[in-house]
Amino acid sequence: MDKPIGSFGKQVIGFYGFLGAINLAGWAWACWVYEAVVCMRVWESSLSAFLLMLTVWLLLHLDTKSPFVHWISFGVLAGVSALTNTTLLSVFAGVGFWFLVGDS
Repeated sequence: MDKPIGSFGKQVIGFYGFLGAINLAGWAWACWVYEAVVCMRVWESSLSAFLLMLTVWLLLHLDTKSPFVHWISFGVLAGVSALTNTTLLSVFAGVGFWFLVGDS
């Protein structure tokens, strides 16, 4: 992937300008650590949203007569989601309350 980007950069800004762009990009990445943190936060947020969506989808298909294996899979998925992002615990608490109120 580096080869096409490098050849494109050489064509657009010339060889010496391209070397300056490489140095600038390297120094920016080394000194501006915030970009690395933003990449990790985007990954974590996307993973949390995906796990929350899977958990809610599974929860919508569960009822009190569902097999025990489905409830175990929900618990495992909720546990992995909570380990990924602890703020999802508040969602699961609300959903648990919803189940308690909905059954009565």
